[in-house]
Amino acid sequence: MTKEIKLDEPVARIVQTSNGVEVSCLSGQRYLGDYVLCTVPLTVLNQITFSPELSEEKKQAAAGGYNYRAATRGFVKFPNRFWERENLNGWGFFDDEELWHTTWDRPEKTGILHAYLKGEKGLEIDGFEGKTQQQKLLQHWEKILPGVSNYSVRSYFHSWTKDIWSKGGWAYPTDEQEKKLFPELGKSEGKIYFAGEHTSKTRGWLQGALESGLKAAQEIHFAGSTAPR
Repeated sequence: MTKEIKLDEPVARIVQTSNGVEVSCLSGQRYLGDYVLCTVPLTVLNQITFSPELSEEKKQAAAGGYNYRAATRGFVKFPNRFWERENLNGWGFFDDEELWHTTWDRPEKTGILHAYLKGEKGLEIDGFEGKTQQQKLLQHWEKILPGVSNYSVRSYFHSWTKDIWSKGGWAYPTDEQEKKLFPELGKSEGKIYFAGEHTSKTRGWLQGALESGLKAAQEIHFAGSTAPR
C-alpha cells in the first residue's frame, strides 16, 4: 500500500459512473476504481464536488451544520526539568487544559512539557503566531508553574483547526445535530462509502476512525462479492 499513497494531492471531484467511480484531483490527475472509501472530515468535504450530489444530510453537515471542536497541541522544550525541584511531576489538568511531561522516561536533563488545548483555549492560542504564541502559553502556565517564563525555550505548535486537511479537531455535534444528521454520515451512497471518526460514536479517537474504516471495508467487500459479473 505504501507505493500507492499520494501526498499533497487534493481531491476536487468524485463522479460515479456505470463503470465505477472517478476521482479527479486539483493537479489534473484522475483515478478510477470500482468503489471509493471517503474518510475526508466534514470540515473539508465541502471542497469536493460530487456527482451525483450527496444526500441533503451530508451536504448540510459539510456546510457547517455539524460542529467540530478546536484542538491545538503545544510542545515546549526546557533546558532542565525545574519543576522536579519543586517535587512536581509535570502532569496536570486545569482550566480545560491538559499538561503532560512527555519526556518523563528519558535520561536527558532537558524536559518537554506538552499542552493539549481544546475548545476556546485552542482558539485563543491559535490567534497568535511564533514567539507570541509561545509567550502566551508560558504566561498561562505561570498559574501553576511560577517562573516558567524565565527560561530560554524552544516550542512547536500544531492546530488541527488551522490545518488545511482537517480544519477542526474532531466532530462535536449538538444533541440536535446528532439526532438529525449523525445516522446519515456513515451511510454509503452508490459506490461511495464513508468512514472517519465523525461517522463513529467514538468521536475524537483513533479507535473510532479504525472501527468505522473496518465497517466500511466490510461493506465494500460484501458489495463486491455480490455484484453481478
